[in-house]
Amino acid sequence: MNRKWIIISAGSFTVLLSIISFFATSTETTLANDTELNTDILRPVPTVIAKAGKTTVIRSFPGKVQAGRRVDLAFDVDGVLVELDAQEGSLVNEGDIIAKIDSRDLENNYKASNITCEDAERIYRRAEILRGKKIISQSEYDKAKANWKIAEAKKSVCKKNLDDSVLIAPFSGVIAARNVENYQRINEQQIIVSLQDITKEEVIIQLPESFIAHAGIESIRKIRVKFDVDESRWFKAELSEYRMQPDSYTRTYDAVISIDPPADLSILPGMTATVVIEQNNPAGDYTPNKQSRISIPIEAIWSNGHKKSFVWVIPEAGGYPRKSEVTIEKLIGKTAVITGGINDGDYIATAGVNSLTELVQVRPMIAGRKGLNG
Repeated sequence: MNRKWIIISAGSFTVLLSIISFFATSTETTLANDTELNTDILRPVPTVIAKAGKTTVIRSFPGKVQAGRRVDLAFDVDGVLVELDAQEGSLVNEGDIIAKIDSRDLENNYKASNITCEDAERIYRRAEILRGKKIISQSEYDKAKANWKIAEAKKSVCKKNLDDSVLIAPFSGVIAARNVENYQRINEQQIIVSLQDITKEEVIIQLPESFIAHAGIESIRKIRVKFDVDESRWFKAELSEYRMQPDSYTRTYDAVISIDPPADLSILPGMTATVVIEQNNPAGDYTPNKQSRISIPIEAIWSNGHKKSFVWVIPEAGGYPRKSEVTIEKLIGKTAVITGGINDGDYIATAGVNSLTELVQVRPMIAGRKGLNG
């Protein structure tokens, strides 16, 4: 009986070994399959594509509003002002009479010059006939002709002086200032009124020498204007003109920014504004053979504690990330301008940069997806 039990026990032991062997083989197969599966799954990493391009710099300048068209009106002759109906702030139309001076003496001068001119012409016509008959000399004929031409010129001057006794608006606008009163004696070229057209307004700013010398006017991309009386809104504007000679004291160049005034704001000349200019190609971008600039987010940059800056370059198709030392030229807001270490089109990791390693394969995250499916 003991022998029978031993035989049964030996058989049971054989079966137990077979079971253990089966599970061991299954476990190894499962582990191998899991290992193979984990090898195929690459952790997605948020990235940004490095783009080489021109750096944009935003500069702000204080400005002062002036009318798009403005002129100081004055008489070209002396006299007593007998009519001045224009009031400050009043609207006038092109061709309206703004002021008159006493024109009685000017009218008399014109009449006298007209009579003198007629007499001179009559003498010339008679001399022309006599010269044709060889009765007078050539010099007498030339003198009669010259006197007639002189009389005509004097008549034209008197006519102009008479016309200049009336001051007419050259364009429609607003009387911004009145400098004299009615019945006052005025001198030639004394300013009577200032006329301004405020349907198109301008903002005057001063550009420093560095702005002109480096990037220049050609680098301006976009101009916006904000009036100090309404700081909540920005308005589009454009560069109209600029001076080529600087101010003798400030060494700045005046620039004229044109803008259509907003309909719901009464923007008058003399008001203050802020002008913001977006500028391409800041100082140094025109240097020949200089490395192209690439802008990337600041969060993509990390340091190893030795005052060196790095980024992780992720293979586009997935794989081991590459640590690359970069050269930072400047920081603009939340963007770093890189001049060395990465190339245009590289995929740069923007998250988890401190946990990445060159021993673990990753891939760029697909936009719009989350988790391991990203």
